[in-house]
Amino acid sequence: MLVKIFAALSAIATVLTVALTALAETGWNLLWIVPLLLIGYFLASNALYVLLMYLGTQFFIDLNKPQSRPSKFCRWHLDQIAKTACLYLGAKIHVTGEEKIPTDRRFLIVCNHRSFFDPAVMVATLDKHGIIYISKKSNFRVFVGGKLMHKSGCLALDRDNNRQALGVIKRATEIITQDVGSICIYPEGTRSKTENMNPFHAGSFKIAQKAGAPVVVAAVRNTDDIMRNAFKRNTQVYLDIIGVIDAEYAKTHTTRETADLAQGMIEEHLEKMRKETCDSGC
Repeated sequence: MLVKIFAALSAIATVLTVALTALAETGWNLLWIVPLLLIGYFLASNALYVLLMYLGTQFFIDLNKPQSRPSKFCRWHLDQIAKTACLYLGAKIHVTGEEKIPTDRRFLIVCNHRSFFDPAVMVATLDKHGIIYISKKSNFRVFVGGKLMHKSGCLALDRDNNRQALGVIKRATEIITQDVGSICIYPEGTRSKTENMNPFHAGSFKIAQKAGAPVVVAAVRNTDDIMRNAFKRNTQVYLDIIGVIDAEYAKTHTTRETADLAQGMIEEHLEKMRKETCDSGC
């Protein structure tokens, strides 16, 4: 959406500039200027948007002020920034299994963690599902995006503070039970730098257990290639919704059992995808 707005503004400004110049002189010998003007207006509109967002977040959003309900205005901008970032960096996102996501109730969605761009990919593609993200505290210091995350209702998790982490789990449970939104968390806790996943933290699944919510199990692939390929070639990124662990299972089993089940589903799926890829291209 933002790209379309920028492009429209650039096109209009370019046409007006060329038309006015043509009236004063001749239009034919100025055609070579059009691409330069288009690029210039496009970059200027992007820069202006970033400046306005910076000023708005800097002066009107306080990270120390609790956010009772997500701001739809800030969430829209967060969604558009994620989509624009993926587009500019050449991330071609393919989503499978989205039809498995519950539409009649709130849920907890868990996913493997390969890259800093994992949340951006999910925000860009699953925006209609009203998902609120749990992210490490340092991410809320990211330029512009951090404050938009806070205002959008995202929850900051301090990995070194167990008491604070329990508070985040409690708040996430309330968000689901009060029908404010669904919750996304990466149970590995940190990005895996190899093909093997880190062990899931069972505490993440207390949210589903306490809220009586189903667990949507998802897997991302190739997000760790986005920065390596940026501005050189496109990256084929995959977000697969593997399946759903029903609420009754999450409620009646230990969090460790639910965590192991979810991780097993993801590992099995990723191994299957690796074999299919190898069979078709190795």
